Amino acid sequence: ISAKPGVVLVTSGPGFTNTVTGIANAYSDSTPLVILAGDVANSDSNEKIFQNIDMQDICKSCTKKIFKLSWRDNIEFIIKEAFKTANSGVKGPVLVILPRNILEADCYSLNQESSINNNPSSFIEQDIVNFYEKIKELNAKKYNY
Repeated sequence: ISAKPGVVLVTSGPGFTNTVTGIANAYSDSTPLVILAGDVANSDSNEKIFQNIDMQDICKSCTKKIFKLSWRDNIEFIIKEAFKTANSGVKGPVLVILPRNILEADCYSLNQESSINNNPSSFIEQDIVNFYEKIKELNAKKYNY
């Protein structure tokens, strides 16, 4: 038992729905958990397309907070806030929805001396940064740019 939030990384559609029982159990047991869930692109979220489900509606009764990223959001701040929320007060799960268009987008740092890159508050946060960098690297290879 580390007293740190657990981290779950899942895909959209059935990848996510298979985690709902675990999320509900974490909520009932006051277990800190951060769920990073892939989702369809924001532009497709109102369409009837493959693997599109309303994650927010499904989990609103069994999470402390839900973040759905948009292109305007500061991802670093959202991830830090998710960990802080999961581990503060009555502990519990926090859902971070990561739409495909956000994960595949080019990114840049507004602050070259980003605190999460140079001074991570936990190994988990650094692991998420490393994971995000690996996604960018794989996408660059996939699309040859």
